[in-house]
This record gives sequence, C-alpha cells and structure tokens, in this order.
Amino acid sequence: KGESISLRVERSKNAIEVMTIHKAKGLAFEAVIVPYFSNRLDHSPYKVPLLWSSSASQLLDYPGPLPVKYSQALQQTHFSDDYHKEKLEVYMDNLNVAYVAFTRPKRELVVIAEEPVENKDGIRPLNSVSDLLFDYMDCLDHLLRNIL
Repeated sequence: KGESISLRVERSKNAIEVMTIHKAKGLAFEAVIVPYFSNRLDHSPYKVPLLWSSSASQLLDYPGPLPVKYSQALQQTHFSDDYHKEKLEVYMDNLNVAYVAFTRPKRELVVIAEEPVENKDGIRPLNSVSDLLFDYMDCLDHLLRNIL
C-alpha cells in the first residue's frame, strides 16, 4: 500500500520538495537539483517499441499496417521512414523532459550527472541528454578559455 499513499505537506520556504520532472511541469522554484540526470536520447535497447508501419505496407502491397521492432537496422529497409520518425519523436520527448527540468528554477539549477566515457577511439558518443550537456559545457569552457 505504501507506494500508493501520498503525504500532504504544506509548502514553506524552509522545505525541500522531492518530485518527478513530470510533476514539476508548470511549477517554479527558487532552486532545483536534478540528481542522477542521465535521460537517454533514444529508446533503451532493452525496451524497444513496436512500430506499426503503413508506408511500408503500401510498398509491399499488404492491406494493413505491419508491426516492426524499432531498431537501427530499419534504416536500410522499407521501414526507414517509420524508424526516422520514431527516432525524432523519442529524441524530442527526451529533450522536452530536460527542458522542463531546466526551466523550473528561478535562481539556481544544479544538475548531477555522470561524466560521459570515451570509446576506444577517444570519442565521447552522445547517447543521453547529459552527454549533450557535458559536450556543451566542454565547448563553452574551450570558447571562454580562448577568448579570455
């Protein structure tokens, strides 16, 4: 039962509120701390959606939508358009969650995220919103060091 019970606490200036980013939508706070920030850009490889493709069914002369598992491999098939549409939508959804989190504070924002790991070629792949954030901060740091 404990997971379905919520506590009613009065808002005060001397309180910390803990909530999901989704619950914070439309609200504003003096300061926001975002711990464990690691939202993936794309679907998790362990939880991929099923796409229902109408465009490919027309090409294959099939009367209804065809179910296909979301995967990079679809880029080289008749399902390419459906793959790219889904990828764009999931990227936008995940970036919008970051946008909500980053626009809640009035004065201070603290984001806690793991630093991206370089691959064997010395490149840091951009797989999550926090990877993009680190990349942006590195670019900004480089720019400021060269200007100043």
